[in-house]
Amino acid sequence: MQIVFTMSARMIAIVSVCALVLCIVVFIAGMQVGACLDVHVGHAGPAGASAVATGSASSMAAWPAAPASDTSSINHSGE
Repeated sequence: MQIVFTMSARMIAIVSVCALVLCIVVFIAGMQVGACLDVHVGHAGPAGASAVATGSASSMAAWPAAPASDTSSINHSGE
């Protein structure tokens, strides 16, 4: 038994619209993730990113250090 799969004009239109909507949703989700990462990481830019990757002392001074006494988020009970 042979199954023949044909695409009608209506099916092609539906697939095209679904693919377009999927691309738009993925693009918008990427923009939201990028905006969220931009807020958490800061506005370092390419020069700051390369300086941090090399680990130079001058680039590390630009990053805020976490206070040593801030251990409120650490769970010491082992649970």
